[in-house]
Amino acid sequence: MKEMAKKTGRGIAWSAVGSMGNQITSFVVFIVLTRLLEPKDFGLLGMATVFTSIIGMFAEQGFEQAIVQRKNLEQGHLDTAFWTSLAIGTVLTMLGILMSGWVASLYDEPQLGPVVAALSITFLFSALKNTQQGYLIREFDFRSLSLRQLLAGIVSGVAGILAAFFGAGVYALVLKVLVNGLIDVVLLWKISTWRPRFRYSWEHLQDLFRFGANMVGVKITIVLRRYSDNLLIGFFLGAAALGYYTVAYRLALLFIDMLDSVIGQVTISTFARLQDDKINLRQVLHKILKMVNLIAFPLFTGLIILAPDLISLFSGARWSTSVPVMRVLSGSGYAITTQIVLSYLMIGLGKMTLLLRINLVNALTYVIAFALTVRSGIFYVGIAYTAVSFIYLGVYLYLTHRMIGFNYWEYFYHLFWSAANCGIMAAAILFFWNL
Repeated sequence: MKEMAKKTGRGIAWSAVGSMGNQITSFVVFIVLTRLLEPKDFGLLGMATVFTSIIGMFAEQGFEQAIVQRKNLEQGHLDTAFWTSLAIGTVLTMLGILMSGWVASLYDEPQLGPVVAALSITFLFSALKNTQQGYLIREFDFRSLSLRQLLAGIVSGVAGILAAFFGAGVYALVLKVLVNGLIDVVLLWKISTWRPRFRYSWEHLQDLFRFGANMVGVKITIVLRRYSDNLLIGFFLGAAALGYYTVAYRLALLFIDMLDSVIGQVTISTFARLQDDKINLRQVLHKILKMVNLIAFPLFTGLIILAPDLISLFSGARWSTSVPVMRVLSGSGYAITTQIVLSYLMIGLGKMTLLLRINLVNALTYVIAFALTVRSGIFYVGIAYTAVSFIYLGVYLYLTHRMIGFNYWEYFYHLFWSAANCGIMAAAILFFWNL
């Protein structure tokens, strides 16, 4: 247990270094780009991302998580995962390029076609890195993974800013994505010692697929939940409205992305290794949730209070439409942070069928809520997003209690003190800010 705690601590520390460094870099780049580009540019990228995300969820097949979660991993698993991913990634890249014109006509945005075609190359990048990344995560080599992530973020950010400065428009955002993906793959292959052999095993494919099929299903529901608001806003309200929503979402839920990249890989691996030790598993889970909420509550409260000033400071007055949306989306962060940790627990325990069912119902609820509110404007879409997030927080807590005997009272005790400290902080901010 002590050795596992040390590995987990080191893993989280290195993931934090890489993720926070990358998030800070990405945030700075994002802010600079909001100064150089128009809302429509971000809206066009958002429209393209909806399409590439829907197709791209099939590029992984859940093999990366299957490699991490398996108790006994053989060379055949790795070889089969790599060649399967590469074949599917190649097909999806060609499919994305061929369908780019149709996507542009669907939105009635001629500029969208080349953007979708260019972003389709990321399917190939994803296929080349998934097996390598899963192998390094399993080996707890988070130092190498984090440094690679940081370097890719810096170089791609500089490339995007330079392109935007010289008038590339939306293609500056596209270039940033492609440069990041290319450097990510190159560095990953450089730091990993594993190399695929020219062997393929149907037996190992079936073994991986038993876990991976559910993981693909989970990814489909995640994409549906994450991008259905973008899809509906882009279709009914246009690229500019989607641009304002994208900026609000990015600023409000920046910490969610940071949390996902900091503790996601580490906690899944940790939970997988403790899956037969429920007592220590509960202890580790409570410690992680306590740490997450102590950070999340003050952070999201600060974002709600300071949203107008943050938008004005970082992006300028022309983005003021994003302020109310940012405030309401920040409220969802209280619920989503805990949901993320509990979903990692289910993956680590191999409860993929259960997670798939939850996410399927969850995603459908989001889609219905967005469809009912989108014509009223992006603010009401944000309200729908936050309301559904809190509903499903209760669902996740209940199911975790059923799985491992999760202690509600200990969780709410830590939640109470996080909220109390948060209230004091909010009062202090309001007092000094209005002096």
